[in-house]
Amino acid sequence: MSGTISAPRAQTNAEGTPPSEILALVSDAFTESLLRECLADLHHQDSTVMRMSCQQAVEYLRSHETPGILILDVSGEDQPLTTLTELANVVSPDVTVLLIGDREDANFYRQVTRGFGVSEYLYKPLNRSMATRFFGPVIMGGEVAPDAPRGGRVITVSGVRGGVGATTIMTNLGWYLAEEAKRHTVIVDFDLTTGKTALLLGTQSNNGLRSAMETPDRVDTLFLERSAQLVGDRLNLLSSLSDLQTRPKTSAAAMRHLMATVTKRYNFVLAEAPLCPDETEAALLDVTFQRIIVLDPTLAAVRDTLRIMPLLQTRGQGSQPLVVLNGLGRPGTLTLDEVVKSLGDKPDVVIPFLPKPLGTAEVDGIPAVKTCKEFRSAIVKLTHEAASVVADQPHHAPGFSSGLFRRLFGRGT
Repeated sequence: MSGTISAPRAQTNAEGTPPSEILALVSDAFTESLLRECLADLHHQDSTVMRMSCQQAVEYLRSHETPGILILDVSGEDQPLTTLTELANVVSPDVTVLLIGDREDANFYRQVTRGFGVSEYLYKPLNRSMATRFFGPVIMGGEVAPDAPRGGRVITVSGVRGGVGATTIMTNLGWYLAEEAKRHTVIVDFDLTTGKTALLLGTQSNNGLRSAMETPDRVDTLFLERSAQLVGDRLNLLSSLSDLQTRPKTSAAAMRHLMATVTKRYNFVLAEAPLCPDETEAALLDVTFQRIIVLDPTLAAVRDTLRIMPLLQTRGQGSQPLVVLNGLGRPGTLTLDEVVKSLGDKPDVVIPFLPKPLGTAEVDGIPAVKTCKEFRSAIVKLTHEAASVVADQPHHAPGFSSGLFRRLFGRGT
């Protein structure tokens, strides 16, 4: 292993056939499935993913030709650096190594990247977005869109149709990121005429957001401190309610300036975005780190999900949109099997039909994630998938995007 990334080489293994350009040797079924999805998302065909222990991996590589890129999982190893030393003795010195482990400390990261020439290291729990964003540029040689400039991450939530619960999901995700995961978070409700985020959080809108959009030259950190409503220790809300007969004046320039300002102040910025944006809303999507698409189990919503997915790929985000199925089990709607059959795979997150706890939470102005165990479980998983943040420990399962995108865009398995 070396510290430089070299082009994969055409070698021949013991069976007389060229080795895979990418070989992933991992320790568990979830990581195996996740990497298969990640490689499919990257359109990568020449790859092999296998499950084995680190010692088995070393023995395997001892008797097989070295791939161009090796992804190795050292989680659970008492002496991962010893494993890397053994690995260096059995692979070609110009192999590019991507490492997965379970150690979070910066010292370990420096040791493996600077001391052993590992190109990138990620620690568990992983998600598809994380693997694609950090391993993707190495795998694709720079073809994957780079990360956004340093600052807070923008997460947008979009309903494929009105009434599917996008606002409720966005609000509870923002509350959980702030109050449970302890990240400085702001929710921006760009519906300046009928927005209900303030109601869901038990507060009232002010005129701050409208002023920010109509007079962007006033927007700075001090303006944010005065205009954002403090909802919790680390949660703020920017919202306004205008007269129904007055259309607020907005512009793409105002949106870009506002987002540049809030991302300097907060770790996460959450907003609801329409699927068919105008120029102003397109400026929001241009800085989005992760998109979340929400549908309910109806034929119309499934149809619109299939129609909208190809269009979302044109915006150039490095991460695939996450798909949330909300209200599963509502009388008179599709079953999960019917939704999966129509879409081609399971959604990333499934939220059951919970009319009583969600209705009560809205009336009381208390986020449902605080009071409803089933809803909280779904938001925990969504937090991990969308923000790579873990407060509670979610139960992982391979998600929707790999199967549907392969069907929509012809990606290989």
